[in-house]
Amino acid sequence: MATKITLPYDGANYTLEFNRKTVQWMEGEGFDLKLLESKVFTMIPILIIGAFRMHHRRLESDFILDKVWLAQTHRQQLLGQLSEMYAETFEFLLDSDEGKDEGNATWAVQK
Repeated sequence: MATKITLPYDGANYTLEFNRKTVQWMEGEGFDLKLLESKVFTMIPILIIGAFRMHHRRLESDFILDKVWLAQTHRQQLLGQLSEMYAETFEFLLDSDEGKDEGNATWAVQK
């Protein structure tokens, strides 16, 4: 995935990013982007923790949510960016890379 966010907290920088494995974990926890606005207290924590999971798997959820997240400014905009990054993961998985077929595997339907 292309987009990364760096969050500073207490002298450390935390990298937020999604990949297939983090999204798979989030879905296992019940995350659904379409429910972000209707199930705020369920979906937002999963989205935030999932963003940390790729690079900071060992951090405690309470530390992420109660310390690092709450120390950030403009959290609503940050949440919007995390949502976009989550969606990028699917685009990456499903992107056809039109025009980049040379040397790559292709598929065809035979009848």
